[in-house]
Amino acid sequence: MIKKNEDRNIKINIVLISIIITIFITIPFILNLAPPQGVYFDNKNPLYHSILCIFESLQEFDLKWSLYFFFIFYFIYNTYKEKIETKKNINGVILSSILTYITMMGKALKSNNTLTILYTPNYQLFKTIILSIGYFLIYYSLYRKVISTKIILPKKKEKNKIITFFDEHQTLISVIAIIIAWLPIIIIYYPGVASGDTLDSLAQFFNKREYCWSAKAIILKNNDVILNKHHSVLFTLLFGLIVKIGNNMMSYSFGMFLFIIIQTIILIISFTFLLYYMKKINIPTWIRILSLLYICFCPLISDYTIAAIKDTLGAILILIYNIFLLQIIRNYKSIIKNKIYIIVFMI
Repeated sequence: MIKKNEDRNIKINIVLISIIITIFITIPFILNLAPPQGVYFDNKNPLYHSILCIFESLQEFDLKWSLYFFFIFYFIYNTYKEKIETKKNINGVILSSILTYITMMGKALKSNNTLTILYTPNYQLFKTIILSIGYFLIYYSLYRKVISTKIILPKKKEKNKIITFFDEHQTLISVIAIIIAWLPIIIIYYPGVASGDTLDSLAQFFNKREYCWSAKAIILKNNDVILNKHHSVLFTLLFGLIVKIGNNMMSYSFGMFLFIIIQTIILIISFTFLLYYMKKINIPTWIRILSLLYICFCPLISDYTIAAIKDTLGAILILIYNIFLLQIIRNYKSIIKNKIYIIVFMI
């Protein structure tokens, strides 16, 4: 009887803790860090100002937030039922703190290109604290889930011939499938898709001030140098260099197409590596097949493949970064000793 009561109390405590954590995790989805614009104060009380600004920073209520709350609660409840070692706990706290710090810096810089809104001594500081707690719990909870998940190897059984063939030749099939799916888009939109950012990057590389809108929109440190960090400088230099090489060979259009081909090859290698890694960590074959079909036929992916903008390569780098991060979490002890892996990860 005593044991039953203890178990019941433990379950109640887990439920209460899960509710509190869920509330904090939900906050980053509904609270904006940026100060509200156009707020009119009809009262000079500082407390009134703070409450009104926090209220104006909240997103409008949507039924989806209620559904998210229950899903998050279910995830949190099942995550915190499992106990993890103290050392892993400490590693999780450190990793989550670093990711929280990076996230808050990113949100502040995105808001107004400064970090001052993080520590402004008013309602902004309160929002910083609340959001930091929320993001920390998001990262820490995900870390706990990954650490506590037990990998159960499926029992060996005879596979379908198609499944077996795909498993044996996954990389080759993936490359061929992606090329066949993307080839019509590449041909139709030859030499590639450009945007205002594309033309601005080329204008910076070829030093054509009349076509460089960013040079007119920002304050340059040196008026004789229009190359600026509105776009990644490394991207601008690589993009411009490839277009220049293509122009020397044939034309500027061919240079643009040459960049698209190189970018396409990088994307195919990255997605093929993703599918290979999924196989390596025993993701079911049917999920890998669906993932391949999604990569082949999702319009957003193929659209960005033929677009000469910094976002495409940036997104791929984030994908690779996440794979590295997951690998570190799953194999922390062995990877932390591998200096080459850590250096590559940092790069």
